[in-house]
Amino acid sequence: MTLFPHAKILTILCIGFTCLLLSLIAHNASAGNADKAYQASTTKNTDIDIDELEFSLVPLTKAELAIEVNAWLILLKRKATIVSQKQKNISCTRNI
Repeated sequence: MTLFPHAKILTILCIGFTCLLLSLIAHNASAGNADKAYQASTTKNTDIDIDELEFSLVPLTKAELAIEVNAWLILLKRKATIVSQKQKNISCTRNI
């Protein structure tokens, strides 16, 4: 059993987090209405190749990147919660 079974998601999170930080630094306070209607699309395939993910993020605006990053953060939180619960269960069974 590997220590980080979701290493690919962590890598994607790091890429997304970097994009988010860069976008927040240069963020314009007035986002357009088109950005509000945008929905994350890159999280539909969690097995996406990193290069393919990078290519799909290139044309996005800063606001759209923030939406994508937030979607990956939500996904990562869900996966981390599952892993944490399983580790907790394993720990409990070892102590019995």
